[in-house]
Amino acid sequence: MSATSARRMGAVLPLGGALLAAVFIYFPALNSPFHSDDYLLLLASRDMPWSDFLRSSFDPGATPAH
Repeated sequence: MSATSARRMGAVLPLGGALLAAVFIYFPALNSPFHSDDYLLLLASRDMPWSDFLRSSFDPGATPAH
């Protein structure tokens, strides 16, 4: 194994481990039902510009300009 491939492997393994851990942690939530605010964001994602949707998903009190 060359030094370059060992370095690349050292960079990929932590990312792969983090991805597997995230899938394991969030797996039970994949089958959970939507709640009221989830429906609002789902409907809003169809009608809003991307920047307004992103702002409203991170700041629930935000009122996007129409």
